Amino acid sequence: MSASAAQVCCIHLIDGLNGNLVSLSTKSFEKIRQCMQEWLFLDGKEKEIADYLSISNGFGDDGSLEKCIDNNYAYHRKCCTRFTDKTKIQRARKRMEDINPVDVNTTVIRPKRSKAISCDRIGILPLICVICSREKFIFERNFSKRKKEKLTLCQTFTASKALLDSVIKKGDEKLLCKIQGIDCIAKEVKYHIQKKNLNVLDQNSHVLHLILCFVT
Repeated sequence: MSASAAQVCCIHLIDGLNGNLVSLSTKSFEKIRQCMQEWLFLDGKEKEIADYLSISNGFGDDGSLEKCIDNNYAYHRKCCTRFTDKTKIQRARKRMEDINPVDVNTTVIRPKRSKAISCDRIGILPLICVICSREKFIFERNFSKRKKEKLTLCQTFTASKALLDSVIKKGDEKLLCKIQGIDCIAKEVKYHIQKKNLNVLDQNSHVLHLILCFVT
């Protein structure tokens, strides 16, 4: 970092905060990066910041603490608290599910054979997770029961690219043949978004469903 360069808050969410910037440490870098990977699939100003950080030098796949320091990245404590708030992330995830639910329980009413249109003909992939091709269940502690986990649509170019990159790194040739060269957004690719064991795919862990589908 040059002596004349001024630090900037890389996750600036709260207007009116001036000065009192905190330099990034290994711990804060990893925490912000992890939450960035979650916000990529959600909404709001936090997602806009996550989209920017994921493609800029520093927090992306090839990022590092050193690159962030070279970019003069720092943070306000209040901005960091808001960006890394797990409760806020959970609310955003629930909001996305309510707005755009894609449930594996959805009943499909098939038209008569003469009028039937296949998924291949209209270019839409089946209502199933593109990674694991199976149903997933989550345990609701409040009700002590299991329920089928909803699927999430691939709706951003960032998510589409991250999906392909992760499959390439995983070396799954069968899955790569399925999604390489297609428009995941237009094809309405669907996946499980449940987050478990984030450190399993530390090379590209912001495709959250991969962690669950590849290790179970």
